[in-house]
Amino acid sequence: MTSRSQFEPAEAIDVEPWAQQLDFQWKKRFEQREPPTEDKVIQINLGSQDHPKPIFISESLSLTEKEELIVLVREYIDVFAWNCEDIPRFDPQVAMHRLNIKPDAKPVKQQQRRFRPSIMEAIEAEVRKLIACGFIREE
Repeated sequence: MTSRSQFEPAEAIDVEPWAQQLDFQWKKRFEQREPPTEDKVIQINLGSQDHPKPIFISESLSLTEKEELIVLVREYIDVFAWNCEDIPRFDPQVAMHRLNIKPDAKPVKQQQRRFRPSIMEAIEAEVRKLIACGFIREE
């Protein structure tokens, strides 16, 4: 059992160190960052209520510029993907993960990683979605 510092907050006792580190990195990278643009943006849905396809454009554009930009995006809407179902026939030669393993290397069995049940459900749902889309497959 590890001893905890008397200066740690009470809620940190129940949180594992790796979770604290992950939380710290999240806050450092995403929450304390300056916005990428100083312009205010507006969201425009180019899809339907059932299948939204949101885009964000600057609020500072003139009305004609906004309309021209929306017309342009609608013209080329087939080149954008909002989810994996939008690109079912993605060429695997463009992006495929391969492991460079020495053929004579002896495999080493690693200890099974364990996740909380709520995280495990999310992982399984995401894997099922990627399999259904054809992005990954079991061999």
